[in-house]
Amino acid sequence: MEIGECISLKTHFKVIKITEQLGDEVKKAFETARKQDESSSDSNPRNTWKMIYKFHGIVWNDVFGFYFLANYGTENQRRQQTIMLNDRIIESPLFDEQFLLSEKEYQRYFATVI
Repeated sequence: MEIGECISLKTHFKVIKITEQLGDEVKKAFETARKQDESSSDSNPRNTWKMIYKFHGIVWNDVFGFYFLANYGTENQRRQQTIMLNDRIIESPLFDEQFLLSEKEYQRYFATVI
């Protein structure tokens, strides 16, 4: 039996840090989008959908507050996940996937490159 060694490829990911400033921006955008959707004669919430895409799956509503929909609008869309300040959304360019990590998990597995 041969046992070899391997090295994983260096992969760069996009990362979005959940901050109070981002939360304020998301909340304001979703409130505006919902008002536009309510005043539209179309029954589809198109403006809300646009905001979900714009904010990479981060959603605000009056019932649940902030939450995250990983891979929104794809076959791999996941159930809503609660997000907290300093959580990170990681976007993989190789697999076209999104993952939500707590700050502790992010610090353990990733280094931020600016």
